[in-house]
Amino acid sequence: IASLRSRVESLKPALEALREEHKKKTEEAVAKALVEKEKIAAKAEQIANRDAAKTIWKNASKEMQDLFEKWQALQKSGPRVPKAQADPIWKRFSKARAKFEADKRAFFADLDKRVKEAKKLKADIVKQAEALSAKGADAADEFKRLQDQWKKLARIGKGEDALWEKFKAAGDVIFEQKKAEDQKLREQELENYNKKLELVEKAEKISMDDLKSAREQLTKVNTEWSQIGRVPRDKVRELDSRMSKIESSLKQKEEEEWRRTDPESQHRSNSLIQQLEQAISDLEKQIADTSDAKKKKELEKNLEARKSWLEAAKQATD
Repeated sequence: IASLRSRVESLKPALEALREEHKKKTEEAVAKALVEKEKIAAKAEQIANRDAAKTIWKNASKEMQDLFEKWQALQKSGPRVPKAQADPIWKRFSKARAKFEADKRAFFADLDKRVKEAKKLKADIVKQAEALSAKGADAADEFKRLQDQWKKLARIGKGEDALWEKFKAAGDVIFEQKKAEDQKLREQELENYNKKLELVEKAEKISMDDLKSAREQLTKVNTEWSQIGRVPRDKVRELDSRMSKIESSLKQKEEEEWRRTDPESQHRSNSLIQQLEQAISDLEKQIADTSDAKKKKELEKNLEARKSWLEAAKQATD
């Protein structure tokens, strides 16, 4: 007995060491489990706080379910975590799950309400579109406004395609007629372009020798021009530029003629001619009377300038 007691006593240090090692491993496992549970709770809170309008609920529900299953697996196969440490984390996780489910129910309840409203509104839009189709091409802008309204409404699931086909059919009637009218308008604009082009070419051939006749002819062309309708947009600048050039040329010649024949202008010109002729006569006399070569050279230079001015003044009055 004494020997057995001695042997048992000798085992106590080894048992104590094993106990300490087990305790240390258990604490490490508990700490690790707490970290994992903390991650689960944080992830659940993140999912629960997402914007409901941007949440893909099917994927989010699977994420939340996976977190719950992971928590259960830790409970079953993980170390026993003290209640005081585990409960606060569980409450966070449970609160996040409850918020997520409440938000999901509210979202789908609101969606169901909006779908019902959208279904009613889309049916009404279809009726309006079908009524517009009787107006033909004139209803194109109104139909586009209805189309914008349709795009803003929620999809209604079952029945969406059938309503859309009715709406589209009404639009096809309108836009086919608009297409035909647009084609007719393009043909008319092209015809108008050819008419205006003929007038431009006619105007460009007007002789400017008789300005009164030229003005009468150009006025007649402009009258015919104004009676012709629209031309293709890409041809407007070309035609207007050519007509503007003709008008500017005639106007310039008319102004020149007016200046030439204006009595007051002629009087000023005649007065200038007389002044220049007198100045030339005086210079010629001074040149004849002077013997200073330098002064004579300066007077001759002035004389040539006055003669040049006189020639220009006479041409202006012709």
